[in-house]
Amino acid sequence: MKTKNAKTKSNTFNGLSRKIMKIIGICVATAVIITATVSLVSMNSLIKEIAKEQAIASVNVMREELDNISKTFEISAKTIALDQTVIDAISNKNSSKIEVQMLLKVLLY
Repeated sequence: MKTKNAKTKSNTFNGLSRKIMKIIGICVATAVIITATVSLVSMNSLIKEIAKEQAIASVNVMREELDNISKTFEISAKTIALDQTVIDAISNKNSSKIEVQMLLKVLLY
């Protein structure tokens, strides 16, 4: 009789320990999934923020370059417009002379 009670207790204990192991496994898997999800969301936000900052920096650099080019063209235009040879060529409607002088001014500047 003792052996039958021992087997019943052993079976009950084995069944209970399996259930506990399943519950622990489910809890661990849930914790891993939650942690991975939070990490992915955080990384996604971080990547978006870094990309936004890089885009803003690139736009600022492009604006500076465009400003520099604009200033250079403005100076070139003023230089060409004040050149007496160009003024005379415009007065005489000599387009080939204007083109040559403008090209020389741009190349020399």
